[in-house]
Amino acid sequence: MILGGCLINGIIISGESISPSLVPTIVIPLTGSREGEGQVTSLQVLDIDNKTIQAKSLSLDEKGIVTVETAEGARSLDWQKIVEVVFPNPAEQQKSLWEVVLNNNNDVLYGEIKEATKDGFVLASPLLDSCEIQFENILMIKSPDASGVSAAPATEDIIQLQTGDRDKGVINQIGTGGVKIQSSIYQKERSYELKDILWITLSQLAPAPEIKEGPIVMLVSRDGGRLIAQVKKIEKDTFYIKSAYGKEYNLSFDHISCFYTKTPRNVYLSDLEPVKVREYSPLDDPDNPILFLWKYQKDRSVVNKNIISLKGRKFYKGLGVHANCELTYRLDGQYQKFFASIGLDDESGPQGGVRFMVYLDGKKSYDSGLIKWNDAPKDMELTVTNVKEMKLVLDAGEDKMYTLDRAAWANARLTR
Repeated sequence: MILGGCLINGIIISGESISPSLVPTIVIPLTGSREGEGQVTSLQVLDIDNKTIQAKSLSLDEKGIVTVETAEGARSLDWQKIVEVVFPNPAEQQKSLWEVVLNNNNDVLYGEIKEATKDGFVLASPLLDSCEIQFENILMIKSPDASGVSAAPATEDIIQLQTGDRDKGVINQIGTGGVKIQSSIYQKERSYELKDILWITLSQLAPAPEIKEGPIVMLVSRDGGRLIAQVKKIEKDTFYIKSAYGKEYNLSFDHISCFYTKTPRNVYLSDLEPVKVREYSPLDDPDNPILFLWKYQKDRSVVNKNIISLKGRKFYKGLGVHANCELTYRLDGQYQKFFASIGLDDESGPQGGVRFMVYLDGKKSYDSGLIKWNDAPKDMELTVTNVKEMKLVLDAGEDKMYTLDRAAWANARLTR
């Protein structure tokens, strides 16, 4: 339930305003538990050394000191040493709803498209209730049938129809009555019904604003949505957050599945750009690939572009990759450790078999050996002190073919 009026990444929520005098103290109560493989039964806090703390509650004061209440008593931690907090609330992608990708950090919201407004449309969202989304802050809108589609930069708005036909130009209206576009192809305004649309992309007229003040988190909601925000406080069952657009808003605790911190001491590879990418099929010339179809993905699976999943465990940060893939990153001696959980993604199959390797300054420093479909994921850790360059390699394993070799460097991150 949204309790205050705000603008969230271009989303306007109606209601009373939130007082700017909120004390920046976070309190996260443990409100329940659940059982089963891969499920969280208590509040889990992952620290920068890859150690997990089971907690009953967590608080953050204005000096950046975290206090976690454990069965053994209270412990104090520096916020810069917190990597991830997982709640006993599983997240599920809302595949029956429209997916709205916002242009700030590719934030994602799910919901039903309602009435059109002057500069956008109203989205009925499980996370945000009823809210208005502005055109200028939308990167892409995907129907429930548009699995595996991602946005590419465009100079015009584009409508992709279920039939395979496409129109482009300037979109003037989106709502339950359909979509209206001033078509540059037909040189007139045209209308399309929502049921006939597969996806829509909107051209980006201005760069999205960034959040520059901490603490900054990537929130994952129970409906599978993702929002980058500055945390103001969490009190009782409510998250108080400041968006990239400078507005404060709050979310019900029940809607949050986990959050990842964004600090200078912890850097996810999915937030960096590799200096070299080499991807090829066994039938390709590796130095001139033409057949490789499955490019690596940031924070999603490589083929269907879903949440990364290794034997039922969900990861919202990481690299989805397909054999054969080599990703090279410049470290310039800035980091101390590299962590990742590796394995075949759950969208793979029995024919899958891969091998993960890491090269540090040209020397092989890690080799997973062959990982097959039934194998459990592996947690890896490497010291990268004074390393200038790191290359991640995924090859097709012993058979040298790459059928269903869909894998992931899940939660791949560097620490200072």
